[in-house]
Amino acid sequence: MVGFSIFDRKPATEGRWQKGLHLKHFTKKEWEQMVRNHPDYTGKWEPTPFNMDRVAAGEIPAEIIGKRNMLSYEPGVGTVLLTEGMHFIIDD
Repeated sequence: MVGFSIFDRKPATEGRWQKGLHLKHFTKKEWEQMVRNHPDYTGKWEPTPFNMDRVAAGEIPAEIIGKRNMLSYEPGVGTVLLTEGMHFIIDD
């Protein structure tokens, strides 16, 4: 693959989350490039009836609605869904 790939990001050294993976940092430019090059791997938690039912049932926290998300392959774990503010940050 030519250019930037969401699959070749190195973990940041600060912040930890499940199974020892690290909080990722992306610049706005990197994020925009990922959205442009990999639209099927990036998205947003939308306030759909399905998601809102899951919030009401306590399956997902209400705070994630409106946050960006992405699919990423993490060595030793596999494919995971990452949520902005919990698993990655987009720096200005």
